[in-house]
Amino acid sequence: MIYERILVERAKGGDRRAAEHVVRRHYPAVYRFLRHLTWGHEDAQDLAQTTFLRASQGIEGFRFQCSFGHWLHKIAYREYQRWLRDRRETAPLDEAGSVPSPDSCGTALIALFGALDRLDDDLRTTFLLHEVEGASVKETADITGVPDGTVKSRLSRARALLQRHLSSGEPATVRPKWEERHESS
Repeated sequence: MIYERILVERAKGGDRRAAEHVVRRHYPAVYRFLRHLTWGHEDAQDLAQTTFLRASQGIEGFRFQCSFGHWLHKIAYREYQRWLRDRRETAPLDEAGSVPSPDSCGTALIALFGALDRLDDDLRTTFLLHEVEGASVKETADITGVPDGTVKSRLSRARALLQRHLSSGEPATVRPKWEERHESS
């Protein structure tokens, strides 16, 4: 934590090497989070780059009231929400290639992706932040902008639905949810 604080302070002061080290250190987690939300490699890369661009523009305002990683996830989540709003109602056909194929993934992984795919955005985001990224309930609440109790409720519901989907014996499918996500656009 102290080492990260020193790196961030140096980056705030314009030290390019420190900034590059901070990006290398946090990029994998931010990218992974966005990849789980978008289901697309290119979209996740674009959003991660935008996240780090926004972070570099706002780093002077970072005051260590939370961890730097938490702050980055908060920016990433806002960028993801902006991306959802800006998306067209349907995705171009060439984006379908970013969905994992059954040939490239194991059966258990396909089942997990299929179960995650069946959760609504709020439940999936809450589950991914807490269970995959390791954010606390409080941090997840802060990132998503909802009360702690809502996070706990969403986690409970997500776990129950995932368990139900995984134990149902239904064939697992992984499909992008663009139509469902953008019906209100």
